[in-house]
Amino acid sequence: MSEGLLLRQMALAAYGTQYLRGELELEDWYRHGAFWKARCEFRAAPGGRLLADDFALWLGHLRERGALRLSLHAAAGLPDRAAPRREECHLIVHFPDRHQTWAPAGEHAQWRDDNAAARFPDSRYYAGALDCHCLIGEATGAPEIAVTHWKTLAQAIATDLNPVRPIAPLPPYAPYHEDDDALPAWARLPLLPKSPRLPLPHQLLALLERERARFCNDANMKNDSSPYQHMDQDQADAFDDWGRRLDCWIAELRLRAANETRWGGADAGAAPATLERLVAPPAPRPLAATSGNDTSDTDTPGAAMPETGAASTTAQRKDSPAGTPGLLLACLVMTLLVLASAHILAASPWLALPLALLIFIFLKYRR
Repeated sequence: MSEGLLLRQMALAAYGTQYLRGELELEDWYRHGAFWKARCEFRAAPGGRLLADDFALWLGHLRERGALRLSLHAAAGLPDRAAPRREECHLIVHFPDRHQTWAPAGEHAQWRDDNAAARFPDSRYYAGALDCHCLIGEATGAPEIAVTHWKTLAQAIATDLNPVRPIAPLPPYAPYHEDDDALPAWARLPLLPKSPRLPLPHQLLALLERERARFCNDANMKNDSSPYQHMDQDQADAFDDWGRRLDCWIAELRLRAANETRWGGADAGAAPATLERLVAPPAPRPLAATSGNDTSDTDTPGAAMPETGAASTTAQRKDSPAGTPGLLLACLVMTLLVLASAHILAASPWLALPLALLIFIFLKYRR
């Protein structure tokens, strides 16, 4: 499932729910830049009959038929009949007495499979993406939607991530935007509805996305200054595990933010005793590899509290600098070779070319 599709599903669930409830009109947000990057289609699953060729028509039809809200759910948490691909997220339309399940469906041209098709341009590279959702099920009742206590969620994130790699403090409140600098000003709407009274969803999304960018930068093989490149095996495993847990928290946060409806600042009630995860965390590492980690509680959410995915970055690590003596010896040999051949190079400068080529090949091999 692509990152762009998931972000458009989040915006559609959040803003669409406000529209179905009469809190917003389409004229207030249909120009949202998130929907510029793909054409939205909605089809019936048997036969693929086109029901709506745009999200505005789809939402208008649902509102006229009494739909109450939208919600976004991980396919892994839905019944098998409604989850052909478990890694996806599905949109649920809630009615007073029933609900509909709309699942992403890929559009694929059969002629593209022909060998001769490689000679012709692929529209994916110049015509934008196509988001297609199919109505795959309708049933009575509605799936349960967890009410999020945002301070509890923020504290749980900090408690889980801080022992291995401390995260930054929460940034000041600002509506969370995706990369939309190329859009005109009137299309730059936040990914979620603005809410000064409920700032934590925006703050947490911004912070975790920033932490993911920092993790990817530190884990990049080309970043020689990163301490990750000099970790031993246990430290590197803990670092990779931290990245996987960060991705799980981003996925959890996105689902909860998309399903939030209290943008006016309604009280969330008492904090739950335990946080029920919507996205299963990765399997714990072996005890021997994590014995040095402290799992004690962190400070208050404002001081130490903590952006999906893709998938987490499973970074490759350079070996610890066990080959340093060999490298020094090679440098010494190269230096002696240059000094010994200095008088030859002075008489025949062109001989410097093969010598430079040998040094280049050696350095390339080392890298």
